[in-house]
Amino acid sequence: MTSDELKEKCMALQRECNDKQMELRKQYAIEHNPVKVGDIVTDHYHTIRVEKMSIYGNPVPSMQYRGTELTKQGVPKKHQPVIYNPVFQENVESINGEPYKYMED
Repeated sequence: MTSDELKEKCMALQRECNDKQMELRKQYAIEHNPVKVGDIVTDHYHTIRVEKMSIYGNPVPSMQYRGTELTKQGVPKKHQPVIYNPVFQENVESINGEPYKYMED
């Protein structure tokens, strides 16, 4: 084995390890996600109807929700300040009107 082959194999192992860690983080975030597409989520700033979800954060991942901002009456605002306003899971105060408290294990 040459030094180049050793470096190549080590890099391949590192990529494989990184891929497995990413899959584990995704699995964790999905298992701890209480929100579904279509739910109405409120944080400290605004209320949205969830249209998209994504995983973010390292080393402990959580979810980011995006959707249409709603008025207090529950209808979409005529002028959306930002398309797909983000709400982060740790800032969620209520889901469909039910109180929610983010707890890291």
